[in-house]
Amino acid sequence: MAATTVLTGMLPFIVFVGAIIAFPLSLLLLNRYRATVLRTMAASGGVAPTADGVPDEQARAGDSGQLEIVTVEMPSVPLTTGSDDSLFAHVTQAPWATVRAYALGGVTYAAILGAAQLIADGSFSLLRFIAMTYIYAWPVIIAINLIVPSTRRLKIRSFGAYFVGLMLISILAVSVSTNLSFFGLFIAWALFSLAPTIVVLAFLQRRVRAVGVMVLAFTVIALAGTNIALAIAESSESLLRSLAGFAIAVGSNAVGAFVGIILIGAVAFGVIAWFANKWIKNMYLQKRLSDQSLLLDSMWLVFALVQAIGLAFVSAAWYLAGLVAFLAYKFTVMNRLKVQRPGRTDDGSIANILFLRVFSLGRRSEQVFDAVSAHWRYIGNVRMIAGPDLAVTTVEPHEFLEFLSGRIDESFIPSGDALEARMLDLDSLPDYDGRFRVNDFFCYDDTWKMVLSRLVRESDAVLMDVRGFSADNAGVIFELNELVNMVPIHRVVLIADRTTDTPFLNEVLENSWANMRPDSPNRTIEEAVLTICAVAPERAMEVPHVLRSLCDAARKRATTAEL
Repeated sequence: MAATTVLTGMLPFIVFVGAIIAFPLSLLLLNRYRATVLRTMAASGGVAPTADGVPDEQARAGDSGQLEIVTVEMPSVPLTTGSDDSLFAHVTQAPWATVRAYALGGVTYAAILGAAQLIADGSFSLLRFIAMTYIYAWPVIIAINLIVPSTRRLKIRSFGAYFVGLMLISILAVSVSTNLSFFGLFIAWALFSLAPTIVVLAFLQRRVRAVGVMVLAFTVIALAGTNIALAIAESSESLLRSLAGFAIAVGSNAVGAFVGIILIGAVAFGVIAWFANKWIKNMYLQKRLSDQSLLLDSMWLVFALVQAIGLAFVSAAWYLAGLVAFLAYKFTVMNRLKVQRPGRTDDGSIANILFLRVFSLGRRSEQVFDAVSAHWRYIGNVRMIAGPDLAVTTVEPHEFLEFLSGRIDESFIPSGDALEARMLDLDSLPDYDGRFRVNDFFCYDDTWKMVLSRLVRESDAVLMDVRGFSADNAGVIFELNELVNMVPIHRVVLIADRTTDTPFLNEVLENSWANMRPDSPNRTIEEAVLTICAVAPERAMEVPHVLRSLCDAARKRATTAEL
């Protein structure tokens, strides 16, 4: 009876109260993280200023070909253009291969939990099994929208298709059995899936997604400690009297003793939670966890903990079916990903891109980064200079723990030697799920130009978001100059819209081209073409068309190597 009470009463309380505490705490910690990053970025690393990248007509004058700027209006150009579609096909299809792996794992999870529920109730039948499996497979729909860049159209289609399927099963159930009502399955879905869905969707918000899981784990474990400490104290009258006597001896009272018990439990289990998060960090650094697997596994674990509560009313042992279902999901996903290897191209090549942007774009920059990187990370790394726009959305577990430990400055690059060490230690291998990681570079105010120059040289292609660009963006002007000076221009893709000061952008590009350095690779290019993807601000980002242009740019890296 005690175990059943814990599983059906204490556990839901701990999970949901932990989530209520963890959400604002995640926001608070991420805001402090962002403020710390911005403050450190504004500091000096002690490097002498450099004039690299600044046009100097006398030093850089010379003969060069004509720069052709091609503006592609999205989505007017068909996606079938291009001489080689293999890279583009892989980039666009790889996320769906991952979806199939998690869908198979999700269905396995749902089938085990559904069968356990019906067997425990003594009401097993094929139709009921299909219905319960379908209800418990709901997390697959959420996973689809996490793995594949989620547009409004995809969300409407996926969620709508699920409930249409639930309606069809309900119609079939009513036609076959008079014991079932049309709304019975919808009520069952609400009972089993609505509460964990609310918790999960709260922590899938872009502003807390990066660290929400770790904070939630901390709060849940700490809350469990307070409940366990209270349960231990209440289990022994002599222990409770001793604690009350100690509180009175130090000048407190019964309320103080109660608070002290709670604090002791929270602190003790808080230490356990800290080491649990450090374990997550080590698993991440060892590539036994990826950011995506950590997010999806946490989602399914929340569903397993909550959805199995109904089984605990039968007996505490039946609650273990939730853990069995979760482990079966994890085993299925890992083996499926190992077989299909979604992160490998046909020729095994890797294409690393550098993502540059106007920092003031904020959320618009996040949307482009999320959409492009979700596809591109199946064939190579995405590199970027950390900035205020993406500071809290790309934070990795070890970076967050370094911030909490007061060592965030260790992530910053203070000198050329530190940059060389960072490049040698660059994470260039894919995770077990086939996805490469985002390599973000934290720079001081006087080191970002040095870092940019190095990244420009060593990236296979460059994607630059110049929406909102104007004469006020001095940093972007420097970046455009560096692109012309250091990378063949056909390996650069720009994203622009009506918020871009196009005449000024063209002026900057033409001035940079006319004054490029003598050693610029663009001096040897006969046909220099720069692609600008023009998107409409009121439309969703045309990701496939941007990916097509980026694939065309990255495919030319072999040509660049011969220059």
